[in-house]
Amino acid sequence: MRTNSQKVANLIPTEDPYISVAIGAANALVTNKLSDFDLSESLLTEIETYLAAHFLAQNPSIREETGIEFMEYRKGLENTNYGQTAISLDTTNTLASMNKNTGFEFKVL
Repeated sequence: MRTNSQKVANLIPTEDPYISVAIGAANALVTNKLSDFDLSESLLTEIETYLAAHFLAQNPSIREETGIEFMEYRKGLENTNYGQTAISLDTTNTLASMNKNTGFEFKVL
């Protein structure tokens, strides 16, 4: 793991045990989607930290506890400021591309 609970708690002040699950999800995403690019370890750590905060903010009890703004009218990583920051930090545009593909598509066969 690149980030830790303290770094994420600096963004979202909570001691909720879900923080470790959010960090694990963020680490898996960064490792699988971004680690092959020529990004510095410090940038990968920042992206992972903001992704973990984004995933943590998906929990309604965390949002209620901390008063995090959740933009229901946006999809995917864009529904929190943390996800938007992760997209901004990703100079490969991988997260932005993934975010564009989060909707459902229906086809008539």
